[in-house]
Order: sequence, then structure tokens, then C-alpha cells
Amino acid sequence: MRIAIGTLRGMSLEALRDHWRAHCKGDLPLHSSRDLLVRAIVYQQEAVASGDAVRRAERRVGSAARSSRRAASLSLTAGTVLVREWNGVPYPVTVTDEGFLWDGKTYRSLSAVATAITGARWNGPRFFKLDEAAEQTS
Repeated sequence: MRIAIGTLRGMSLEALRDHWRAHCKGDLPLHSSRDLLVRAIVYQQEAVASGDAVRRAERRVGSAARSSRRAASLSLTAGTVLVREWNGVPYPVTVTDEGFLWDGKTYRSLSAVATAITGARWNGPRFFKLDEAAEQTS
């Protein structure tokens, strides 16, 4: 239960202690003044409110790192041909020493190739399903 700081400041010390016991994790701060207890409750409320966002961000970062490690673990050597079917059309892309060759043009990254093919921004290794290939080889 989130209470506005103005409301908390108007509460008695006993009401603040009751609120802490009912809604905050951890032991009640001993010998705390009203001001300190108000600050502690506000801090707890903010921690709870932002905790879900922090956990979601940590999961996204962890997922991206795992995906990046999988893609990096699948080495692409010059001469390798990647084929991705998009909207029923196969798109062969050749790995070169300079980058990636598709449709007679050399691109610096797979993401640039994926964008050229689809017209939308894509993560290249994901578009060419290299993360799935890396998982199968692990």
C-alpha cells in the first residue's frame, strides 16, 4: 500500500510504526524519530515500486548477454553461406573477409543485410537464426 509523503508526515509515530509493521519488509528501525520513519517508509515504497522494473531490466540484460554469447560462439568464416527464407523467398548471404555479400553488395554487418532485406531494423544474428544454431551446437 503506497501512501503519499504528505500523508505520512501527518501520521503519528504509532501510526507510522503500525504502517511499517503491516507493509514494509524487515525489522522496525529501533528508536527512530518520526522523520526517519517517514523517510524509511518512503524508501521502502520506492524500492517496491521500482523493484519490478529493475528485475525486468536485469532479465532483459541477461537474456541479451546469453544471446550474444551464443551468436559469438558460432564462428562465421569467409565463404560460409547463410540462407534465410523471408516471405517465401530464400535470401543467400555469403560471409566474406570484408563483411557480408548479398545481392551484389557488401554490408558491414548482418543487421544491415537484414534491414536491406526486410525494410525494418533487425538484429542480424537473430534474423538469420544464428542464436538458434549456436544453441544446437552447444
